[in-house]
Amino acid sequence: MHVDGPNEPLQRWPTVRRDRDPCTIQEACFKYVADEFQPDADMEAKIRLCAFENGIDRDQVVRVLAVELRDQLLEGYLPEET
Repeated sequence: MHVDGPNEPLQRWPTVRRDRDPCTIQEACFKYVADEFQPDADMEAKIRLCAFENGIDRDQVVRVLAVELRDQLLEGYLPEET
């Protein structure tokens, strides 16, 4: 399942990786997609199609977008395991 996620938070939260721990970043991402994310018509169509193709509801797809956003924000944040 793949839908291009929201990029606005990446621009709005330039210091989020320095200022917050990973769990707080995840919570902020879920809060953002639940409270603020307003997809345009094209994105909404992609979300609905993704939900249909995977037999899930729209809110589940949006939660996946929160996880993708979290992963983008955390990229390079966590130390690699050796």
